[in-house]
Amino acid sequence: MYVQMFRWVLAGLIFFACSSSAYEQQTARIAEIYFHENGSIALKLDGGFSDAMKAECESFNGYAGSRTADDILKAFLLAQYAAEKEVKLGVDGCDGAWLKITTSRGFL
Repeated sequence: MYVQMFRWVLAGLIFFACSSSAYEQQTARIAEIYFHENGSIALKLDGGFSDAMKAECESFNGYAGSRTADDILKAFLLAQYAAEKEVKLGVDGCDGAWLKITTSRGFL
């Protein structure tokens, strides 16, 4: 009984690992930035997103963002946008129709 249950759990984990998204990064300037009163932030990169990044989200609408971004991420992205500096975004999967921003890094 336990062996059969173990096989089902293992099969489920393998399926989840194969179907999950892969972390991707891209460096560019922010071309457009969007804020919503509910705390969401989204952006478009100058030159668009790479095909590898677009493949992260089947419902991709041209934006990367976060509906749950903290104030530090929002302030950082706004500062990079205002200074016209490059940002390195890491995305992993979707946040609605947006690529889900999971990491970011700035450059002088």
